[in-house]
Amino acid sequence: MKKIIFIIILFLLAFSTVGFSHQSITVNNLTIEITTEPNEPPVSGETSIINFDVTKDDGEHPNHTDIYFNLSKDGNPVVTNYYIHSHLGTPSYAQYFETFGTYNLTMFLRSSDHYNDSFKFQPFKTQFNIIVNPNTSKPKTSDNLIYIIIAIVIITASLVVIFRKKIFR
Repeated sequence: MKKIIFIIILFLLAFSTVGFSHQSITVNNLTIEITTEPNEPPVSGETSIINFDVTKDDGEHPNHTDIYFNLSKDGNPVVTNYYIHSHLGTPSYAQYFETFGTYNLTMFLRSSDHYNDSFKFQPFKTQFNIIVNPNTSKPKTSDNLIYIIIAIVIITASLVVIFRKKIFR
């Protein structure tokens, strides 16, 4: 029994889509990694959380990092001059991807000037390509419609059984 549970857990972990792959770039002794949730890669027509993970060579997160970014698709701006201040090096951003394709995320990172206790690093610019897949899932309304039809059939069958028992008494 324990072996079956262990195999099921391994199977679920192996096919989990959250955080399955990621992109990372190392610049100036800092590694910037981006991941997306709930789907990686993201799918069109849904909102994804873009996670930024900034770490130093020693594995620690720099305090007080300023991140400015632009997001574009086919050269057309989607988000411009968006600012995030991170206290722990792990900010997130929610983005609705209307269409599938390749989005270009250009980032400018610097240590914040407002805090003396923060790890200081040279400002730099980097970029990532975020590939958004077409949304191939069924519309949620059709899934709900199936459940409603099943519920109606079960209720109807139950009522028929109840009324037949009353008639034959």
